[in-house]
Amino acid sequence: MPILYDYRARSAAGEQQKGQIEAEFEHEALNKLQDNGLVVVHLEQSRDIKTYFSRDSKGNVVVFAKAVTPKDLAIMSRQLAVLYGAGVSILQSLRTVAQQTRNERLKGIMQQVCGMVEAGQGLGASLKRFPEVFPPLLYNMIAAAEVSGALEEVLNRAAEHFERDYELEQKIKSALNYPKMVFIALFVVGGFLITFVVPSFAGVFAMLGADLPLPTRILMGAGDFMQAYWVWLILAIFLAVIGLKVYARSKPGQVVMDNLDLRYPILGDITKKQLVSRFCRSLATLSRSGVPIIPALALVRQTLGNSVISESLRPAQEAVRMGEPVARQLEKTGYFPPLVIQMISVGEETGNFDQMLEKSSDFLDSEIRHTTDNMTQLLEPIIIAFLALAVGFILIAIVMPMFDTFTLIN
Repeated sequence: MPILYDYRARSAAGEQQKGQIEAEFEHEALNKLQDNGLVVVHLEQSRDIKTYFSRDSKGNVVVFAKAVTPKDLAIMSRQLAVLYGAGVSILQSLRTVAQQTRNERLKGIMQQVCGMVEAGQGLGASLKRFPEVFPPLLYNMIAAAEVSGALEEVLNRAAEHFERDYELEQKIKSALNYPKMVFIALFVVGGFLITFVVPSFAGVFAMLGADLPLPTRILMGAGDFMQAYWVWLILAIFLAVIGLKVYARSKPGQVVMDNLDLRYPILGDITKKQLVSRFCRSLATLSRSGVPIIPALALVRQTLGNSVISESLRPAQEAVRMGEPVARQLEKTGYFPPLVIQMISVGEETGNFDQMLEKSSDFLDSEIRHTTDNMTQLLEPIIIAFLALAVGFILIAIVMPMFDTFTLIN
């Protein structure tokens, strides 16, 4: 499937030109431009919005494409490791895995990777062409393994890494299912009561001449507003969600949202531990795959998924480049627990750096599992208090006019 490339070039007359060109591979795009008499100054895969639409294995645009999850990457890596370890060539292994994958987006991209590998590019370099799907951790590990000849071992390590990442994410999501369901039910039931039930009672009370108390008037006003402007309300919520997502993808918005992720009660502590665990596991995986410590730190910063912690690691990366110990620099960020810092420091001193990083990750993962197992108990008091306030307010709004009505009747 053709890929769109942006280019800047000079003509034979020295004129500057820029534009876009479609080609299967980068060298093909370069040859096309040179055949047109252009001297190419810059050539890269386009970042035009059209390139962000997902495509299936037949090249058709898929508007609502299924995202490529760590689970998909784990399965892909594991299958490639098994096939390659059994003596199947890497190209044939890629073709087999591409045929078997059920994710249409991943299937389409893997078929493009097959074409690139068949044209002579390395697997790591080919995966690097799709950074929106394959993380830097994966393609840099594979690139290093292609040089060292340990591709099967590295693919197995990558599969284990993505499996653990996916397992941890699912653990946290499942712990949040209960509060999500409670709040959705409260929103639906509360909306029904405010829109249909409370106005009916309030109408009866008004006919009897009872003065409506403030809570009832508030709910009546909310119900009247929802009945009159429900279309605009839904539209406003939809636009707010879209606007929030667009803002979250911007650089300032990403910093704000990442800061919030670290500050939420209970969840903020889990997020910090998850990010530190991912850092330790990723650094250990890259280091064991033959990637030097300085490039490994730079790559791990890109794969953390939190710009705040990533930026806090930038000075550490520069200090390590100057020969400073890793543990001491990580301690300065303020995000790494003392026990983890101590374990990494021991690993540096004893030469078991990779092993201690993995033990640190295991320790943090066990703490996260323990916290998520007790998540319901931790959140239950907050949920009950919120429900009591919401239900109590609605009951007061209905019951208070009843007393006024009984007084008038008597």
